[in-house]
Amino acid sequence: MEKRNSAKPANPCPTKNVRMQKNKKKMEKTAEIKQPLLQQEVKLHKETE
Repeated sequence: MEKRNSAKPANPCPTKNVRMQKNKKKMEKTAEIKQPLLQQEVKLHKETE
Protein backbone atom coordinates (compact mmCIF):
# COMPACT_ATOMS: atom_id res chain seq x y z
CA MET A 1 0.00 0.00 0.00
CA GLU A 2 2.74 2.47 0.99
CA LYS A 3 4.75 1.74 -2.17
CA ARG A 4 1.68 2.38 -4.34
CA ASN A 5 1.08 5.74 -2.62
CA SER A 6 4.70 6.85 -3.09
CA ALA A 7 4.41 6.09 -6.83
CA LYS A 8 1.63 8.67 -7.16
CA PRO A 9 2.59 12.14 -8.43
CA ALA A 10 2.37 15.07 -6.01
CA ASN A 11 -0.79 16.40 -7.69
CA PRO A 12 -2.64 13.41 -9.20
CA CYS A 13 -5.71 15.40 -10.26
CA PRO A 14 -5.06 19.05 -11.18
CA THR A 15 -8.38 19.23 -13.06
CA LYS A 16 -10.19 18.60 -9.76
CA ASN A 17 -8.49 21.64 -8.23
CA VAL A 18 -9.52 23.76 -11.22
CA ARG A 19 -13.10 22.52 -10.89
CA MET A 20 -13.07 23.34 -7.17
CA GLN A 21 -11.83 26.87 -7.91
CA LYS A 22 -14.61 27.31 -10.48
CA ASN A 23 -17.19 26.04 -7.98
CA LYS A 24 -15.81 28.44 -5.38
CA LYS A 25 -16.22 31.36 -7.80
CA LYS A 26 -19.74 30.18 -8.65
CA MET A 27 -20.59 29.97 -4.93
CA GLU A 28 -19.28 33.51 -4.39
CA LYS A 29 -21.41 34.76 -7.29
CA THR A 30 -24.57 33.08 -5.96
CA ALA A 31 -23.78 34.46 -2.49
CA GLU A 32 -23.59 37.97 -3.97
CA ILE A 33 -26.95 37.43 -5.66
CA LYS A 34 -28.55 35.92 -2.54
CA GLN A 35 -27.27 38.61 -0.14
CA PRO A 36 -29.61 41.42 -1.31
CA LEU A 37 -32.49 38.93 -1.53
CA LEU A 38 -31.94 37.95 2.11
CA GLN A 39 -31.87 41.62 3.10
CA GLN A 40 -35.19 42.13 1.29
CA GLU A 41 -36.67 39.16 3.17
CA VAL A 42 -35.52 40.64 6.48
CA LYS A 43 -37.18 43.95 5.56
CA LEU A 44 -40.42 42.12 4.72
CA HIS A 45 -40.34 40.30 8.06
CA LYS A 46 -39.83 43.57 9.93
CA GLU A 47 -42.73 45.18 8.04
CA THR A 48 -45.11 42.29 8.76
CA GLU A 49 -44.39 42.29 12.51
